Amino acid sequence: QAVDTGLTKLPELISEADTAKTFALERIGERAFYGCTAIKRVYLPDTVSSIGDEAFANCSSLIDIELSDSLTEIGSSAFENCYSLERILIPSGVEMKDAGSPAFVGTPLLKTIVFEEGREEISGAPYFNLNSGADIYIPKSVKRIGSGAFPEHTQIIRQ
Repeated sequence: QAVDTGLTKLPELISEADTAKTFALERIGERAFYGCTAIKRVYLPDTVSSIGDEAFANCSSLIDIELSDSLTEIGSSAFENCYSLERILIPSGVEMKDAGSPAFVGTPLLKTIVFEEGREEISGAPYFNLNSGADIYIPKSVKRIGSGAFPEHTQIIRQ
């Protein structure tokens, strides 16, 4: 009997049904998985460079997402109300949109945020709306953290 791990592994290539043309999956569009409560874990292939606004919003069972190393943008409210999300590793090349709501608003179980080595700056936009007690891991490569980047009562840990 198969065990449901809840893993959703998105393919690198997508074929068009009518023409059989194949395209690389490069972007997760706005609201692509909005409200999909069956998703528990997501793996994004390295072909994905952008996650649109509210792409995974209200995926209340989402625990873990493995972001693509080639990811460069995370949209506003991309993970809003992902109540079960516990940990996120932000690749070094990722920029998060300043407009709208923070990408990770409504994530009360998010306790660990790791910024990957190679990033030099974290802007002052509040990307996370965290409860107290969250641990934020900042690599030694970061030279500047903007004012208001993280809420009060979070623990900043230099790696």
